[in-house]
Amino acid sequence: ALWRSALYAVLQDQWDGPPWEGPVAVQLEFVLIKPKSARKRDLYQAKKPDADKLERACFDAMSGIVLRDDGQVVRWGGWKRYARDGESPGVRIEVSRLRVTDTKGGDREQARSSVRLD
Repeated sequence: ALWRSALYAVLQDQWDGPPWEGPVAVQLEFVLIKPKSARKRDLYQAKKPDADKLERACFDAMSGIVLRDDGQVVRWGGWKRYARDGESPGVRIEVSRLRVTDTKGGDREQARSSVRLD
């Protein structure tokens, strides 16, 4: 898809360094164009494209650039919403390295990097 190719190109351009190894957490915020048919009070995009399809495209695009493999994603979350007036559509991706900090399996963010595709 064109969108996935654009994301891949931006990630290649903006990511500094080799792909991360080990477990990571990913947060995704999709900002989509609000159609003229939507009501002014509508904030969230509750129609296609499906959130899981958008998520999969992001994980696939990060593989080999940001991450060695998208199987490293052990914690993720995200949402999709309409762009506010004057705001560009796109996706904000935050990736955090995780490491175990205690014997009970707690984790902590070790490093963070963020990239936005507009």
